[in-house]
Formats: sequence, C-alpha cells, structure tokens
Amino acid sequence: MILKIDGIAFSYNSHPVLDSVSFSIRPGEMVALCGVNGAGKSTLLRCILALLNPTNGAVLIGDQNVRNMKTAERAQKMAWVPQKSPEMELTVFDVVLLGRLPHGSSRPRLEDMKVVERVLDMLNLSHLSTRPMRTLSGGEAQKVIIARALATLPRVLLCDEPTSHLDMKNQLDVMKLLNRVTISQKLATLVAIHDVNLAVRFCSRLLFLKDGRIFAALRPEELSEDVIEAVYGVKVSIVEGSEGRPLCIVPV
Repeated sequence: MILKIDGIAFSYNSHPVLDSVSFSIRPGEMVALCGVNGAGKSTLLRCILALLNPTNGAVLIGDQNVRNMKTAERAQKMAWVPQKSPEMELTVFDVVLLGRLPHGSSRPRLEDMKVVERVLDMLNLSHLSTRPMRTLSGGEAQKVIIARALATLPRVLLCDEPTSHLDMKNQLDVMKLLNRVTISQKLATLVAIHDVNLAVRFCSRLLFLKDGRIFAALRPEELSEDVIEAVYGVKVSIVEGSEGRPLCIVPV
C-alpha cells in the first residue's frame, strides 16, 4: 500500500470534523472522495498533507508516518492539485518548473529542466510552454497545475475538486488525464469531487464522507440509490451508463 489513512480525527475549536477516518490507496489507483459541502473533504486532504495536525490517527506512505518526515521529504512524496489555478505572469514552463522546488534547487539544474520537458510532453502541453499562464483557458491552466504536481515526481497525488470551475468537456479531459497518469506513473491518487458520475466513470473506488466518517466505501458498480439519498438527502435513479457503469440521475 502506498497511502494509508489510519483513524484520522480532527476538530476545529472543539467542533469535530473528522472522526476515525481510515482507508488505503494502492499504486495505480484513483479514489474519489465524495460528500456534501462541509463534510470534511478538504480538511481530510489537508490532514494528509500535514497542513493540519490531526487530533488522532496517522497518515502513512509505505511504512513512514508523514508527521515524522521533514517538510521537503513530504513535498517530494505528495503533490497537491487545488480547485483552481491562480493567475500568474509566469510562463507554463516556469510554473511547471516550480514543481521541482521540493528537490532543493535554488536555481534550476539540467535535470530539473529535463523533468519539466518530459512532463509537458507526457501531458501534451509542450506547445504551451512559452505561453503566460494568464493567457490560458481554464482547462489548459488546470492541466498545467497537474503538470506542476507531476514534476515533483510524487508517489501520492491529492486533488481538491480539480473540475469544479471547468465546463463539461474540460471536466472530462482533466479526469481522463488524472486517470491516465495515475495508472502510468503508478500513483496513489485521491480526488475530492462533487460530481458522482465523473467519480464513477474514472475512479476505481468511491469513499462517501458523512458526519465526519466514511459512510460508504464501494466500487462504481456497487453505487446505490440508498447511498446517494443517505449522503446527499436527495432521491435519484441509478441506470446503466457507458461501459456498464452506473449513471446517477436526479428525477425532475
């Protein structure tokens, strides 16, 4: 197992947000983290990254507790993809080069430049390398942020609602990209996401957070109307979609 979450609990000002959350992610597996707004998805991601200090439990990469790692070591092993990329004057190449900072170079080395070139080529972004970030579309910019994360050469990829500001086509493109690199680079990828249908289509497992706990952990084909109603409080119909995977429909 690459990433193991073992009994994580967290509270804000004595208000419990997470309670005994446990799961693991294998190499080459992309797992969806689902739940309503305020369920604790972003908080859990920040606990995994050690940006927040859990009140209980541990996060392990292999057999190492991330709390026992130095900051640079954590940054080398775990990469972060936020909801939306900030507008920057930097070029695409320079933004992706920022992903090499955890490896300790104050000035870029030839090795760093080669990593950036490989990542841009792998994501079919080489033609954008000299473009300023501010000139990109939302979908292009989000792919560049994923490239920045991959330039770190991480073992774990954590994504906080990476499709939330994108149109339908770019949502599909970003999820396809995340799925492809997860498999090809043997990453342990955790994606916080609101769109259950996107999660079903591209993720191998779905974790549903409710009341600070994992309410359900299931494979896409196991998705049920009862789980959706219990987690989101809405009645839906589950029908068979493409490739035999379920499709969640909210009746009019």
